[in-house]
Amino acid sequence: MAKVISSLLVGLGFDVDQKGAREFEGSIDSVKSKALQLGSVVAGGFGLKALTADFASSRDMLGKFADTFGVLPNDVMAFGNALATEQGSLEGFMSQLENLERVRARILVGDVGFFAPAAKAGIDPSVIANAQNATDAYLALADSFSTMTTQQRINAAEALGLDEASIRLLSKGREGVEQLVERFRTIRPVTESSTEAAAEFNRQWVEFGQNIGSATDSVSDQFLPVINSAID
Repeated sequence: MAKVISSLLVGLGFDVDQKGAREFEGSIDSVKSKALQLGSVVAGGFGLKALTADFASSRDMLGKFADTFGVLPNDVMAFGNALATEQGSLEGFMSQLENLERVRARILVGDVGFFAPAAKAGIDPSVIANAQNATDAYLALADSFSTMTTQQRINAAEALGLDEASIRLLSKGREGVEQLVERFRTIRPVTESSTEAAAEFNRQWVEFGQNIGSATDSVSDQFLPVINSAID
């Protein structure tokens, strides 16, 4: 391989020693490896399981989470992907969003325990309490995080249950976060029809599994006494 590469480069008018040829060969192998990895990802993304069970599981989970906590599935996915650019994850964002909504719910019954630590860290508690939903509350935090010192951000994140990825994301400010989130809304939208279809697929799959289980139960009910007699 090295001789072929050397001949090629010399033919193109380059002076190439043995070391240079090996380095070039290594670069080619690296590109080939990355291309194979990309091909594997693409192929996996269009497999039967990815197009059915995996898709249904993901979309149904988003739909049910959104229904429970009063947010939009499309927003949850977009914010999760935005957080992923800062080494976070969709699951991590959902956990933090759930925590924010639980904080907001506790306020309705007079539990304002988070007010003091949040205020000390430089967060206006009313921003969270008066937000339309948890995603709006999360976004509103970007206004404060963008002007905080490093220590204030750490304290505020601890008071609100935010991870390091959220500290980095919210530090971009509201405009920066909104632009990134909107970009992911466009790249990979989550439609209402997809969450409904996913929920129906999972419901039918559970029912199908139980029908199969019922049939095997009947067989086992007849078969086990025979086995028991043989063992006895």
